[in-house]
Amino acid sequence: MTTTVIYFFSAINLMLALMMVFYNWRINKNVIFLALFLILLALESSMASTFNFGGNLTFYTFLFIISPIFFLKAPMLYFFVRGIVDDRFYMKKTDILHFIPFFLHILANMPFLLMSYEEQYQISANIMQNIEYYRQLRFSVYPLTWNNAGRAIQLFAYIIACFVLMRQVRYKLHQLRGQLKYQYKYTMQRITVILFLILLIATLLIILYHMFKMELDETELIHTMYFIIYMMAYIYFFIPIFVILSPKLLYGLPHLDTSHISVTQFDNDEEDETEKKTVVETQSQQLTTEYFTELASKILNYIDTEKPYLNPDFQIKNICIRFLIPQHHVHYCLNEILHTDFNELRNEKRIAYAKTIMKDKNNPVKPEDAGFVSGFTSNTNFNIAFKKYTGLTSEEWLNRQEKITD
Repeated sequence: MTTTVIYFFSAINLMLALMMVFYNWRINKNVIFLALFLILLALESSMASTFNFGGNLTFYTFLFIISPIFFLKAPMLYFFVRGIVDDRFYMKKTDILHFIPFFLHILANMPFLLMSYEEQYQISANIMQNIEYYRQLRFSVYPLTWNNAGRAIQLFAYIIACFVLMRQVRYKLHQLRGQLKYQYKYTMQRITVILFLILLIATLLIILYHMFKMELDETELIHTMYFIIYMMAYIYFFIPIFVILSPKLLYGLPHLDTSHISVTQFDNDEEDETEKKTVVETQSQQLTTEYFTELASKILNYIDTEKPYLNPDFQIKNICIRFLIPQHHVHYCLNEILHTDFNELRNEKRIAYAKTIMKDKNNPVKPEDAGFVSGFTSNTNFNIAFKKYTGLTSEEWLNRQEKITD
């Protein structure tokens, strides 16, 4: 029964993680790291549940074979937090160091990985039938149980590293105000909640390993593990739900690079260098606070004057290219400053343009053609959008305008 519950939670987690990536990777690609972390955590939990409470032996053999990838779980969490804090999606050459435990575990498991599937299957069956067999099992210089301790300690250490990363943005909260400060606090608080939940999971994993090492009475061991693993299941099941219920978290921390501000813009040549630096820092802070409001105005002006929405292929990336800004900055402006989203704004502009050209007395456009001229890819999409915003079909709206004119 316990394994069935864990399998169910794991399946739900996998589905939510994939949905999170599908709907949000364009906004903030760092969500890929978070999804990978949740997927690996779900698979590892399924493996632990099968070992302790029984389950499908074929599935357990598969998880045992791929178990080296579980050492990638903690780095994925770290990369997610780092990407959010740094406001970009990236990998560095030095990040190869984060994969060392993964490679070491592959080397340690190499004798097992080179066995035939029948031998691997038999070892998995022996593990599930005899805890003592698993305690003594080793494929290299150290017992296999050390891998469990290594993953738990690794996760704990990476969470501490994530908290250290989060401290880099704390000072900004004192320099911000208004909507920008709210977004910083919103993101910081929710990432902190996630990290504390994962910290609790890492702590429970360490406790489980300690209990396993103490070789307690089997009945006592099973009952205690039953309770702990259930706790872990509910915790990690809550994490992706918490993320989905906090969509603004996926915008990341709004950041403005103000390195273009130079002391040469000040006319007083006799001003002390320290005073210049102070003035520059003060102006930088003001620009950071006002940046998104100004950017939102520029986006609206660009859309109104250049009418890029008339192009059927107009996408949010076109705005990013136009202003050389990250995509989630655009999402932030639209959602938090303008209180809309890209599709809504684009359709509103297209419908407004369609109205204009349909009632143009000099060169009116027929309703069946207005959608294509306005940027819609089909009459069906145009009619749906037109009725959504006006409550009427394009023909009904045009007839009503003609009656009003008459």
